Amino acid sequence: GVGPPPLIGANNVLELQMVAANEGEGAYEAQLAVHLPTGAHYMRAISDIKGFERLICNQKKENETKMVLCELGNPMKRNARIGITMLVSVENLEEAGEHVSFWLQIRSKNSQNPNSEAVLLDVPVRAEAHVELRGNSFPASLVVIAEEDSKENSSNIWGPKVEHTYELHNNGPGAASGLRLSLCLPGQSQPSDLLYILDIQPQGGLQCSPQPTPNPYKLNWRQPTPSPSPTS
Repeated sequence: GVGPPPLIGANNVLELQMVAANEGEGAYEAQLAVHLPTGAHYMRAISDIKGFERLICNQKKENETKMVLCELGNPMKRNARIGITMLVSVENLEEAGEHVSFWLQIRSKNSQNPNSEAVLLDVPVRAEAHVELRGNSFPASLVVIAEEDSKENSSNIWGPKVEHTYELHNNGPGAASGLRLSLCLPGQSQPSDLLYILDIQPQGGLQCSPQPTPNPYKLNWRQPTPSPSPTS
């Protein structure tokens, strides 16, 4: 068993719960072997056996993977059953995919059946990102007087300039991919045109695709759609 799913971008502590049982003869130099996934680090392990609560465990490398070896007794007696809780910190899960995997096995020095079958423990990974959009206008407000003949002379009539600034923040803890921000502005207030988009200045690697292209002489400008690239 395992605790809550680890969160991408956060420092997670997993609580692995395992049961080691010996159903055969006494197992000499019995050990619990736990293969750790990338980004995982062993912290400590505790058993449910009175007087044997703090297990002696060592982390080492085996075949380019990290492994934890915990002493289960020499010998681990016949019909012995040990409940084990192992705490493991897990980080850097951006490339983990949908889960991280732990391989568990009991090893011993017995001449027959020295090792148990390996058990795979898959831990699902969850993603979470708190994205916030902020905006302000300079000036904060203005008065626009509609002109009846503005359509005929729109290229010669310029109203006051307004500058809008929008900020998109990812407060984490994980990265947010595939984000798309759509801004819809009022293009017309009958009987005259209301807003013309003069310029768009994206920052921070954003890619904007206004529809249509900014043109101060084009009537009925509607629905610009800036499209941010993935942010972190």
